[in-house]
Amino acid sequence: MQQMAKTIVQVYGNLPKPHKIMLGTLTIATLAVAIWRPVVIQPDDKDENISQESSPIKPGIILGSKDKSETNTSQVDNSDTDDMITDSSEQLPDEGVTDEKGADTPDEHVVSNGDNLTSILTQYGLDAGDVAALSNQHRALRNLQIGQTLSWEWNKDGELQTLTWIISQRETRVYTRQGASSTFNEEKQIRQGVWADNVIQGKINGNFTSSAVTVNSGLTYNEAREVSKALQWQIDLRKLKSGDKFSVLLSREMLDGHSEQSRLLGVHLLTNGKNYYAFRAENGRYYDSEANGLERGFLRYPTAKTVRVSSPFSLRRINPVTGRPAPHQGVDFSMPVGTPILAVGDGEVIVAKYSGAAGNFIAIRHGRQYTTRYMHLRKLLVKPGQKVKRGERIALSGNTGRTTGPHLHYELWFNQRAVNPLTANLPNSGGLTGKDRQLFLASVKENKSKLASD
Repeated sequence: MQQMAKTIVQVYGNLPKPHKIMLGTLTIATLAVAIWRPVVIQPDDKDENISQESSPIKPGIILGSKDKSETNTSQVDNSDTDDMITDSSEQLPDEGVTDEKGADTPDEHVVSNGDNLTSILTQYGLDAGDVAALSNQHRALRNLQIGQTLSWEWNKDGELQTLTWIISQRETRVYTRQGASSTFNEEKQIRQGVWADNVIQGKINGNFTSSAVTVNSGLTYNEAREVSKALQWQIDLRKLKSGDKFSVLLSREMLDGHSEQSRLLGVHLLTNGKNYYAFRAENGRYYDSEANGLERGFLRYPTAKTVRVSSPFSLRRINPVTGRPAPHQGVDFSMPVGTPILAVGDGEVIVAKYSGAAGNFIAIRHGRQYTTRYMHLRKLLVKPGQKVKRGERIALSGNTGRTTGPHLHYELWFNQRAVNPLTANLPNSGGLTGKDRQLFLASVKENKSKLASD
């Protein structure tokens, strides 16, 4: 390093005088630029000739400037920290993070997948104790659904004052804090729509459901299911043909231009040149044009006489053959081999065959919602596709399949779910009588004409 310095000095000494002057001037200018620091003078707030709007220099901290408050510090610490902008709320802009709605507008959240009352409110800074108190006092709030809206307002102490739960366009619930306590009162607000009758007519093109939901304004899927339920005892809608006609009378509640709910009043179906009608009575059941019940009554037992129950319906029963827990979805009746087995209601045989552990096995569909099953039979007296009547002989009991002795295993299924056949509510085939019948027939006359219109 010393040898290099001597060399530079020797070279400099041999330079002509003009070159020495130029090199010295450049060196001094370079050092001045390196150590020079600009000073920005803050405008005087009292100077009326210079305003913040007219001045091209905005007041504030600028790189290379010193605030008055930093003067004493800079005299002690000559580090470069004065040139740095720290991350503080005074220096960063509020644009994009301020609430443009204003302080008086309540906070709002639309329920999405995985949300619950606690996760929603606590993420916005609401006190967990208030949320727990609200949830414990009004347990319905634990059943929030996707798409529903929650909004809330704070009191002056930063506590939850009011929570509004918009359940649907028809129903809103408001929860308000009582005084300084953690008690919240609930107020239910129900909007009433306007009920109006609607007639939807169409032809079968494919299956009934797809045809019904695409006609004109169309039926909803639930409305189409209700039509199927009303007609289930008269005809199997799955066997309708293209071109068959139907007419449906509905009463719909309209709210803000949308159907909030509906009731099926009557239905007319024309297939194979035959007319089928079903009308709803005040009791919610469906009857034909003469007030006769459309539901077909069931027998409680599949035998002519009451027999002993050897194993009851149970979803926690221990299988006597395997010794393992297994649901027993029916009732076992102990009886001698060869006892006549009866169909408990009108229906169509859908299974009649030998089937492993069930032995000889029969299944009968009754309308759209009910199915009965009969197992361990010795002899089958019916075939698949055959129509049977209530009380008709369908088999003789036996001991086939996996059993521990002669018996009948009998099951009753409602909406594809096994129910206890000894306690289940069975269909009632009784018709209307007296004043109820008179009122029903009067409504049928009016509704039948609506179904025939257009």
